[in-house]
Amino acid sequence: MKTSLIRPFLFGTLCALASCGGGTSGPGGSGATSAFGTITAFGSVFVNGIEFSTSGATIVRDGNPAAESNLRVGMVVTVNGSRSRSSAAPRASKLTTP
Repeated sequence: MKTSLIRPFLFGTLCALASCGGGTSGPGGSGATSAFGTITAFGSVFVNGIEFSTSGATIVRDGNPAAESNLRVGMVVTVNGSRSRSSAAPRASKLTTP
């Protein structure tokens, strides 16, 4: 049955997308960074095993401005931010849910 094949395909696709992440860094180890994946923890936001500081970040959920308290573990997000040598965690500038 066709529907029995859709769920494994979607699950595999989501797993593959969730494992994507990374970004680019400029000279001296600082620069833009981004990640796409599932939120796994808070205390900032952890996506793909990377902790992103969310202090001052813009959060957009379903196209609308939101607070960090509107995010939940298990949600898929795109994180845009920056990384610097002086900070252990990259700083998120924007978190967006699809």
